[in-house]
Amino acid sequence: VFVHMDHKHVEEAVKVFKLLYFANDFDVFLKTACWLRGRINGGMFVYALTAAIFHRSDCSGIKIPAPYEIYPYLFDDSNILHKAFMMKMSKAAMDPVMKNYYGIKVKDNSMVILIGGRV
Repeated sequence: VFVHMDHKHVEEAVKVFKLLYFANDFDVFLKTACWLRGRINGGMFVYALTAAIFHRSDCSGIKIPAPYEIYPYLFDDSNILHKAFMMKMSKAAMDPVMKNYYGIKVKDNSMVILIGGRV
């Protein structure tokens, strides 16, 4: 697990940041990010990529997902994630009977999964 308080992790994250930040152009930046994605710690990758995107002028229009989209398991319990996965796999959003079974409500074009009375 990447810990930003660990000196060794920070040194490695700085090296990854420099690889991304000092890429010659956006194409090299993108190819480097794609190569790094599967080869380094996920937390370190997100940390360094986010910092590089904030500091590179050619990345000014890129929107970074919110932390709860990158790490949903840190914000929701496994029941909600399991129901969302089952809903996606079974296409429950299209079937009113399945919506009721999985506790899915639709509000303003957004799906809400009910767990134990919680929304």
